[in-house]
Amino acid sequence: MSLNNLSKYFLVTCIIIKIFVSCFGYLDENTKDFKLSLSFKKQINNDESDLASRAYNLRNGRGLVKTIYNNDSVSYKLSSYRPMFNVGLHYIYQNIYSHFSNLKENDIVGINQQVDKSNTYYKTYALLVNYVSLIFYLLSIPFFMFLANKIGIENQNLLNVTTGFYLVFPSTLIYMGCIPLYENISLPLSIIAISYLLKLIFKQVKNNSFALLAVSLLITISVLLRPQSLIPTLFVLLVFGILLLIKTKKEGITSTKICWKFIGIFSIVFLICHSFIFSINYKYFNKVFYTNRGDAFMWGHYDLAKGSWDGIVDLKGSEGFVYKREIIPGFDAMSEIEQNNAQNKIGINWIKANIGKEIILDLKKTAIFFMPYNFDFLKFSFPMFLIHLGFFMFGFFALIKRKLIINNSAVLFSLTWVFGVFIVNILFFVEYRIKFFADPYMLILSIFIISKIFNQFRPYFVPKNN
Repeated sequence: MSLNNLSKYFLVTCIIIKIFVSCFGYLDENTKDFKLSLSFKKQINNDESDLASRAYNLRNGRGLVKTIYNNDSVSYKLSSYRPMFNVGLHYIYQNIYSHFSNLKENDIVGINQQVDKSNTYYKTYALLVNYVSLIFYLLSIPFFMFLANKIGIENQNLLNVTTGFYLVFPSTLIYMGCIPLYENISLPLSIIAISYLLKLIFKQVKNNSFALLAVSLLITISVLLRPQSLIPTLFVLLVFGILLLIKTKKEGITSTKICWKFIGIFSIVFLICHSFIFSINYKYFNKVFYTNRGDAFMWGHYDLAKGSWDGIVDLKGSEGFVYKREIIPGFDAMSEIEQNNAQNKIGINWIKANIGKEIILDLKKTAIFFMPYNFDFLKFSFPMFLIHLGFFMFGFFALIKRKLIINNSAVLFSLTWVFGVFIVNILFFVEYRIKFFADPYMLILSIFIISKIFNQFRPYFVPKNN
């Protein structure tokens, strides 16, 4: 069998594995072990019950509030803590679901807050997220291959193998892939978006307004689904804009007309979609803002900061819970906006007063970021270790040969994306659910540099034919 056929079979096998695992694979809630089942056993993340509860409150005329349980009493507090778009998804789904089944509040929040994540509502929602993410992973395959090819993986066999690894990489296949998370939609959308930006740069896109609008919507939805992807997305778009200005100066406005048209369409789509969030928040809070997540910034910059996500930091009785109330008098009586501002202020003031500690903390975050771990599975991962090793090798060679970056838009976009993801983790705290966004890009860059090094030294290891 030829090498060409082998690589094609490998890619097809990886696609089949991805589909099979998406349909029948799941992670055990208690042991975190990967298992297979003929019935759908994937369950929503714990955050989804809070999102669904807020959507339920909104649908039932209570407004933009969260439900607070205190022994036998129930109260509601004005809140914009969760991403508004994700609350909106549950709002829409609940309206659809209600046409087919009687949706009760206990289905959403559970009895005594013990949410049954296997009930029909959450199971069907998890199923929807799971299969939408699978569709986008499959749709992203040709875009991933295009990106890898433009980075420098020109050999078709290696290109097939690299794409196969993208689909069966431990994080995309199991540790994140087996959980119905929005990241599994947002990530392949980022691959599609960056590849499309490259096609614009290389003039491989027709002047089709509908296509430009569709890609603009995909990028916007990717950010709305996971706001953590906002910074890397804006970084890449900034680099795209700089390259476009240089290209326009060299070749003239006529040559780059379609690129400027895309920027115009994207800007309008992005602003309109986000304006809904600003307007809803203004309606309920009488103030224009995106989200009340000052706690995330404070968790990354205060005396108890560990550098990584602390799952119990805000649980009643924990060190973080007590610390917050000691340093912010009357915290529980504050409105959410006041809490948000107070927590942001603590983080900013802590950085100003502890420059040395902040530098050490950022170095610690950097080390944690590059630990070969997966989300919710903090054990050594050999595949992740190899990818990180290859990425460091790429960084070393890029410093020696800067043309690797300067003369290659695909490399520049990929590095910018990884850097953006890294900055998000430094700005707040390292969370492997966020770091996941960097994995496919580091995978491509690693395989690219390893293949380049192998080809460089190949004559020393492969005997010449006489």
